[in-house]
Amino acid sequence: MEIKIAKFFGNARGALSFTFDDGCYKESTLKTIEIFKMVEAKTGVKIKATSAQTVGFLHEGLIDMWKIAIEEGYYDICSHSVDHCIGYNDETPEEKRLYDAEASRDKLSEIYGVTPICFAIPGGGESEGACQLLSRHYYANRVGEGPINDPDNLNFMRLTSFIGRLSYENVEPCVKFIDEIIACEGYGIQINHWLTDKEQDVHHAQRTHVFEDECLYAGKLASEGKLWIASLNDAVKYFYERNNAKITTQGDEITIKCDLDASIFNHPLTLVITADAEKSVKINGAPYELKVGENVITIEMR
Repeated sequence: MEIKIAKFFGNARGALSFTFDDGCYKESTLKTIEIFKMVEAKTGVKIKATSAQTVGFLHEGLIDMWKIAIEEGYYDICSHSVDHCIGYNDETPEEKRLYDAEASRDKLSEIYGVTPICFAIPGGGESEGACQLLSRHYYANRVGEGPINDPDNLNFMRLTSFIGRLSYENVEPCVKFIDEIIACEGYGIQINHWLTDKEQDVHHAQRTHVFEDECLYAGKLASEGKLWIASLNDAVKYFYERNNAKITTQGDEITIKCDLDASIFNHPLTLVITADAEKSVKINGAPYELKVGENVITIEMR
């Protein structure tokens, strides 16, 4: 009997996170939720994205909308600074960087009752010093454009991203990105801001119909077990747990332990167990009937 923790939840071949920056585009956010619901109706896959929130951009109406979106499971949040200070690097005074890291985390925690575990640097320009400072307050940090992340060798403070752009007239660049994720068994993060079909800043917006087609494509692959569509937070939790979990076996008892803070790192893990005979085992006390061949089992991390 061989036991390992799957690279991705559900034993998928790749993982994708949608992130939306700033937290202040209400109509666009509501449209994304409509798209997520449509994808769920057509594929059975529920998409949860991550809103990277700039504290200074929030107001009561936006906060009420976000609380509903979070409660319904279509979004979670991460920090995107206090006032969207561009260029989070060594040229930014350390007291400003420290304030942004601490105050944005604390304010978002006060608003939503959940402490953010991830940061998303506004405007890129990250330095090693800035990333080290952020690592004192967050478990992961999303940076600017770059290659697809290798889940076996993750630099959690430099998780690179693909940017959705208004300049994409069709879904092909997004499909290529998703196909590359699966081909290299990697982890891809997409940066979005708002959805529109108006001619605006090509860097900050994505066409609505392109995002809809992309979500449908991703949802189909997820329904086939090829892609895990995860929020940034859920992906980070899974990868941390996977890296830190230890498997011990004694007879037919299998124990999975993870020494991380259980109040934060509580995402289910996927076990892949290859059995050469049918047998009954217990995993963390719960009984499972194994069949000959590969058995994919989800266990709760509590």
